[in-house]
Amino acid sequence: DIQLNNSKTNILHHYWMNSYVVFLKKHNRYLKNEGNDEYERGRRTSIKKIFFTPFKEFYFSFIIKQGYKDFLIGFLLSVFWGYYKTRVAIGIYKVQQNKMNFKNKLSQN
Repeated sequence: DIQLNNSKTNILHHYWMNSYVVFLKKHNRYLKNEGNDEYERGRRTSIKKIFFTPFKEFYFSFIIKQGYKDFLIGFLLSVFWGYYKTRVAIGIYKVQQNKMNFKNKLSQN
């Protein structure tokens, strides 16, 4: 039988980062492989899609997911989400271009 009391002693605080520098470094590490991973999952993109990605993802995060309720933090995280997803899209595009260039070189031989 597990019992929890209502005091603040039972609260678990999860600190997955201790600064914005750590936050950015962690996400930059993720971005190194994200484009290739998404490409392998079948995602493709274009210059046009890349252009609209930051706006679409900001809208999704700030409006649809209601980031506006967190005021400035919600706004900043939504801007970051738009940036992050745009970098992912650019990564996918680079993988696409590399694969096309490789196929073209093979077909020329």
